[in-house]
Amino acid sequence: MRHSFRNWVRGIVVGSMLIGASLACDSQEIINTLSYTEVPTIGYQTVEPVITLGPSVTPNAGQADGETIKICSFNIQNLGLSKMSDPEVMGTLADILAQCDITAVQEVSDVSGQVMAALVYDTMNGSAKYDSTYDFELSPRIGLNRSSSNAEQYAFVYNADRISVARWEGTKLAYVYPDGMSGIEDIFAREPYIVEFRAGKFDFALATIHTKPDDAEREICSLAKVIEDAQARFSEGDVLVLGDFNSDGSYFNEDISAAECALKDQKYSWLIGDSLDTTVSVKNDNTYDRIVGDSRFMGEDFTGLSGVFYFDQAQLEGSPFVMVPTTLETKEYSDHYPVWAIFYMNRDTDP
Repeated sequence: MRHSFRNWVRGIVVGSMLIGASLACDSQEIINTLSYTEVPTIGYQTVEPVITLGPSVTPNAGQADGETIKICSFNIQNLGLSKMSDPEVMGTLADILAQCDITAVQEVSDVSGQVMAALVYDTMNGSAKYDSTYDFELSPRIGLNRSSSNAEQYAFVYNADRISVARWEGTKLAYVYPDGMSGIEDIFAREPYIVEFRAGKFDFALATIHTKPDDAEREICSLAKVIEDAQARFSEGDVLVLGDFNSDGSYFNEDISAAECALKDQKYSWLIGDSLDTTVSVKNDNTYDRIVGDSRFMGEDFTGLSGVFYFDQAQLEGSPFVMVPTTLETKEYSDHYPVWAIFYMNRDTDP
């Protein structure tokens, strides 16, 4: 697994790709037991969650056959010093993040570099209410002008008792997609940040992205290249791209064909369906936030369970999430809701 990363470190481009694994998914048995009828489909363009209305999620999703992890993505709007100075906001964000095993965070705007440490080390690890220890990986400032206030950072906040960052000879397996470098076309306003992780027997890489709205279609359709690049660099088939895609409304045609958009090819599964609203605003019901993976590899690991965490609303009994009490308007925390997908930790068989 690490040989291709060593070659990458030495400047050698790795082109070998893994061969697709079985698409066996045991979520059918779980869903039948729960008497639900709408079953997700792996290997087609969009995987609709089992329940799509309101804050609902599949009961007992966290009790699937085998130990599981919840992988989430959350655009925390303008996460900077203003939010850091408000204990109510920081406490609520901590309560949300603590319900996921790992969360890709977009829109870290803090130029001083203090907010993530304050959120994770001070607010989360500094509180006795959480049973686990948390850590984070933070990207460099990303954007065409990295010194400007418009540049952002990405972060991965994770439960360090269950998940670790993969390493090769002590080097963390993490990089910013080399957009516009070494002959690669310059596509992204904010290049994806990719990190490989390990949870039990499950090795996986996450590539997080916040697209530029006006260029969303071009950027989204180019994310297939990001997945392929990470698969080659890490010799790892289990690669998810997740984040704020701006993939709806006037920015993106959800019905675009695979011929026009590589990420709509049948080998890619969109785990957050088009019918879900990932925004806080009552003026639209757009599905901006997504989780997409290569179904040739993820079939054995994905439980078939995914959705949106409407943290300010009551959850169904048996849900893997609980409502987070809030005292402010939801928009004070963010203009997005987190999205999530649940994966097995002990079924990974690809290299």
